[in-house]
Amino acid sequence: MFIKIGDEKIGIKQYIPDLWRARRKLRMAVTAYYLNPSPQININKVVLLDVLNSRIIFFHGQVAYYGSNVNKVCFAGDTPTLNHETLSNESNIVLCMSILLDDHYTETIADSSIGILGYIFHPDIFEERIFYLFVDVEFEKSDAIYSSDVSIHVLPKKDVPIFNQDTLVNAIEISNAILKLDGITATKVAMSHHWFMKSLNQSRIDSFLMLWFAIEILATSSTNISEINTLLSKNYNLPLLQTQNHFAVGKLFGMRSKIVHYGFTYHLDLNFLNYVRALYLTISSIIIGIPFKNYLADFETRQPKFEINTYLKNIGYSK
Repeated sequence: MFIKIGDEKIGIKQYIPDLWRARRKLRMAVTAYYLNPSPQININKVVLLDVLNSRIIFFHGQVAYYGSNVNKVCFAGDTPTLNHETLSNESNIVLCMSILLDDHYTETIADSSIGILGYIFHPDIFEERIFYLFVDVEFEKSDAIYSSDVSIHVLPKKDVPIFNQDTLVNAIEISNAILKLDGITATKVAMSHHWFMKSLNQSRIDSFLMLWFAIEILATSSTNISEINTLLSKNYNLPLLQTQNHFAVGKLFGMRSKIVHYGFTYHLDLNFLNYVRALYLTISSIIIGIPFKNYLADFETRQPKFEINTYLKNIGYSK
């Protein structure tokens, strides 16, 4: 595997550390060349998630994973679940995007663009940095060489999410479940989960807004929060009015609107954020179809004195 910069091609393992040490521009475009791919490869969807020193690797889109050895390739159809051992066997793990298409697809979507969101972490290469990767694909074909332009955005260290073990387990379950979903649902779940993960290391107002955005993407159409209440009502076997009061979804939506549209600010503590996270994870568990886990009940057990309606009143929120 090679990275081409101008007219120079150098090995990926050589390039990435040099790139990091040089502190080059935060945005850069490189061209990744993958030599001798299989002539018939059609990857419609793959989600890669793995754990490397408590970090998440998460991709969704038309992608393939390459390790440091170009002959060792993991595709979604061959390896539905990539676990820790699969990736950690590589001494120098480098994750790249590759759009590999057979002749039939090359002609039909040659002008399209595919956006891929991902977290990348490797302790030896990236030093606790997380990279977003967006791939704008312009397909080329020349004697079994395919290429794609890759933009790499290096996030400041303060923006690196912090993951605990529970979050890691949740993310693994969600990503494994995405592989079994249809395209539209999988896309919604993947984007929703992206915002959930992004919320984990933000300021408290920003974290709440990202969490709410994740909930809206996952569980509503056109920000119709009645869909959330109906979902919770059916799952908990509660009357709709009792559901609306107990979970305070309408009040959370109202708070989001006041912050976004009118510039209101509230002092939000960690218990509140953990409540919203538990709400998100509970909804995810219901929608994705993984064995239902009542994250909200777990939260209430750990924080018996926290009651969402009382909390909102105490911080000065009112409809």
